[in-house]
Amino acid sequence: MFMKKLLALITALVTLLSGGAATVIGSTDAEPIAAKRHEYRFDRDSLLFGVYCFRTDDKYETLRQWFKDAGLQFAISVGGQRLTDEDLAWLDENGLGIFAPNNEYYRGIQRDCIGGIDYRDEPASDAFAALNDGVQALYAEDANRFPLINLFPMYASGEQLGEETDLLFSVG
Repeated sequence: MFMKKLLALITALVTLLSGGAATVIGSTDAEPIAAKRHEYRFDRDSLLFGVYCFRTDDKYETLRQWFKDAGLQFAISVGGQRLTDEDLAWLDENGLGIFAPNNEYYRGIQRDCIGGIDYRDEPASDAFAALNDGVQALYAEDANRFPLINLFPMYASGEQLGEETDLLFSVG
């Protein structure tokens, strides 16, 4: 258990010292998958902080002000109502970015604030082969849009991930 934690610490330090971007983003049977795109709209010289599930409901005004005041640089997966031209202009003016949902509405908008597309969340391993085709289509639309693919299965148990449970919770 100590070795796993030590390895995790070393990996985190290497990632932090490399500017948050590792050159290998996965692996195949024998060859690593090397990152080929390096020109995105986001500042790659600093550690970026964002928020997941940025809502656009009746609390949007409060949330976007908090988003700015907190010093966040981006939001992932805009939920609820669609962002309007006014919303996108506010984000552009305030230097804030969005990883927008993967749908025709957002993919058709060419604004600096849409720096990426929340392309796929937690795909099953049998979907990996087809992801490349979709990502290439995204790059054909706009070479600077970052395709965000969350590969970590949040729903997986520690046993499924091959990890021991560190904490036990009981309700009652």
